[in-house]
Amino acid sequence: MVALLDWLIRYGHVASAAVWTGGYALLAVLLYPLLRREDRQVIARIAEPIARMLSYAGTATFAFGLLLIWRTRGYGNLLSGEWGMLVLGSVALGTFVLGLNDSALRPRLRRMANGGTGNAAQRLTLVALAALLVAIGCMTRAVYAVA
Repeated sequence: MVALLDWLIRYGHVASAAVWTGGYALLAVLLYPLLRREDRQVIARIAEPIARMLSYAGTATFAFGLLLIWRTRGYGNLLSGEWGMLVLGSVALGTFVLGLNDSALRPRLRRMANGGTGNAAQRLTLVALAALLVAIGCMTRAVYAVA
């Protein structure tokens, strides 16, 4: 039963992180290139709910991550060693992306729906995607790090 719980927590963390990162990739790769060809208001009405969902996916990633730390190496190892520094770096990047989404991206999408260009939203999406990819790299390395 304990092994199943650990697996479910790990699966929840990875699945929510995949949705979080994949959502930004969707916005960056599929939707925003349409800005040059399609109606910006329509794209903004599609992208804004996606951005809201990304906040939920990011929050779920954090929640499962906290449970995962508690169930594996523990919070005491966060402030020492390579593993702790990599995890804290990923937490910092994830916090940055959550803040960027709620305080900058979603307001820019609302402006885009009211006639804005969408260029700022496109840049913010690319920054968020890059930060999440770096965080994934840190967490991948953390799997192999010594406490």
